[in-house]
Formats: sequence, C-alpha cells, structure tokens
Amino acid sequence: MLRRTLLPCLLALCSALAVPAWALPTVTDVPVAGQAARRRPQPVRAGDLAVRRLLRPVERQDMLGRVAPVARQLDGALVAVVSTGSVFGLGARRVAGPLDVKALLGEHLALMDITPDALRALPGFDPVRAPALAPDQVVRVGLVRPFH
Repeated sequence: MLRRTLLPCLLALCSALAVPAWALPTVTDVPVAGQAARRRPQPVRAGDLAVRRLLRPVERQDMLGRVAPVARQLDGALVAVVSTGSVFGLGARRVAGPLDVKALLGEHLALMDITPDALRALPGFDPVRAPALAPDQVVRVGLVRPFH
C-alpha cells in the first residue's frame, strides 16, 4: 500500500523539480575562449608543441595530424599550424587553427570544441600572414584528462 502511494508522489516531485532540457547549458553555449579557460591553461614553450600528434578526443583517439610551429596572426591571435590529411607523410595540407581549441593530452594535443571536419575545412596556412613564434617563447595551453 505504501508503495502505491509513495511512488507516484516521488515521481511527481521529481518531475516538478526537473529542469527542462532546453534550459540546460550546452557545450556550444559557452564561447571557445571560456571553454579553453576552464581547462586550466598552463605555460608551455612553443617549440615543445611542434611535432606533437593532434588527436581526436574520443576513446579511440584518431590521429588528425601533426602540430607544426605555433604562429601569431597579424591580429595577435595565436594559432597552431597542423599538417593534416597526409597518407604516409605525403600530400599533407597545413592549416592554422586557434590554439584555444587544442589541449594537452599527455604528450599529445587533443582537438577540442571543433570537429575534425571543421579542422580540415580551415583555410590553408600562409606563413606571411602568421609568422612562427620563437621556439623558446611561452604560450598557454589547457589540459585535458584522458578520454578512456
């Protein structure tokens, strides 16, 4: 008897307290800079990021490319140049994506906040418009936990 009266009351209470799905913030509601700040950016030498693998942040961790030098665009934004789309090192295309959408994952970098397709759709890297930083120059890169 208690079960018949208590269960409907608990269900009604839970549904009254539940927040509608449309009211919950999603990952895309927070700007990329805000998401990057939550990853506790750490100082790293720009030269230490070069040649690291760029991984997809899923359990399987597909390799999306290798990081080339970090560069500063004319507007002051830091970008990590990534060689992507190569097969056995041939046919690589260099794209410059914001450093904010990458995070340290052990000895690798993880692509955060954008999809691999969006990475591949970035315009090609132009070294004249974004000169490479000196290898000993310090930049800040967020940290991320392993995904498995």
